Amino acid sequence: MKLNFGAGEDMKTGYDNFDRANFDFNIYPYPIQKNTYSEIYARMVIEHIFDIPKTLKEFHRISKPNAKIIIITSHYTCKGSYEDVEHVHYLTQEALERVIKVQTNGVKFKIKRLYTHPTRVGKFIPKKLREKLALFINGLSGTVVMELEVIKK
Repeated sequence: MKLNFGAGEDMKTGYDNFDRANFDFNIYPYPIQKNTYSEIYARMVIEHIFDIPKTLKEFHRISKPNAKIIIITSHYTCKGSYEDVEHVHYLTQEALERVIKVQTNGVKFKIKRLYTHPTRVGKFIPKKLREKLALFINGLSGTVVMELEVIKK
């Protein structure tokens, strides 16, 4: 089974589609059996959740061993990050990596991929230069993408 967590209007065929209309992301534990999902897809939702480490621990609990988790969020320098007044976090690659490595103690994930996806303007600038310029110029990085593997004994 697969979970589309924070589906919004993007209902995916073959997935359980949860959104705030039918699910409260900030009440733990989630009413889902452990070891249910082989994939969790969370696009543009993690920045709305109050406790990201707790949510990731829940993802771990409800995932099968070796499950794939894909998290996509707006980069903190992207205009879209600030246009939504319901955002409670503004994230970077480093912030997501720190959450996985430091704040999810007791559960294990393997970071398979972690990268920023450029905006339309950012695509015209070579990656290494874009990453340096993004420290000073907003609007070059659009999203942060993290792909995880769930590690269970």
